[in-house]
Amino acid sequence: MSPYDTTFGSPGASDDKSSVAAMVETARALGAKPLRNDIVMIFTDGEEPGLLGASSYVAEHANSGQGGGPVLNWEATGNAGPAVLFETSAGNAELIKEFGTAAELPIGDSALAALYQAGNQNTDFMVFKNAGFVGLNFALMDGTAAYHNSVDTAARLDRAGLQHMGPNMLRPTRELADRDLASLRSSDDAVFFTIFRQLITLSELAGLAAGWSGDCDHGGFGCAGATSERSDHSWDTGRGRSSAVADHHGAAGRDRPVAAADHGPAGICDAAYG
Repeated sequence: MSPYDTTFGSPGASDDKSSVAAMVETARALGAKPLRNDIVMIFTDGEEPGLLGASSYVAEHANSGQGGGPVLNWEATGNAGPAVLFETSAGNAELIKEFGTAAELPIGDSALAALYQAGNQNTDFMVFKNAGFVGLNFALMDGTAAYHNSVDTAARLDRAGLQHMGPNMLRPTRELADRDLASLRSSDDAVFFTIFRQLITLSELAGLAAGWSGDCDHGGFGCAGATSERSDHSWDTGRGRSSAVADHHGAAGRDRPVAAADHGPAGICDAAYG
């Protein structure tokens, strides 16, 4: 789910047309394989003035929250950086485990989620969460000077941030759509953080400490995604771009324009996002 509206005077390239573009590309990539469950792509309007589109959808599907699938919401509070998991529904343990396993480069922190809940900001995700849906909320969080600003243009949008959002949207969506939806609801909340390019939960870290033998035969570092097959695309904070972008475009990386004709909708490289 992503809102396509923005604030007056802002082109809204990052907030939130970047997420809309990634969702369109995700829909294209998902189309090739039948899945166990239906996937609903929700593009909302009126998010900025009062979460109007999300409220309308929930009102028309009042009973979906109790038995429906998880909601993945995509936002931006800046025009750069990786897509960070910054909010979850209650009882998130199974969702965190699934996201950590499926995502190429999962980035999130439960402390950040707690800080966000203590504030007074809201996104469309709040409407769904209050209606009983389970889910996860993500956002680009760097480059905050562009947030709700006239400089939030496509030319200034960090291509690396868009590239990071893409696979982390596609792969968990694909995996969740093949799961028993009831199994994704839990009575437990996970304490999680990112380290060693993995999403780690506190319970797994405790299990690692208890059973550590020095050879990591059980999967390595107790990571939620330790046993998943990942490509070697990493988020390079030092250079401000993902190596997936750098590898595909050469030394120029994000400084070289991305042509939609070469990479499909949203200008995302199919080699890293498909």
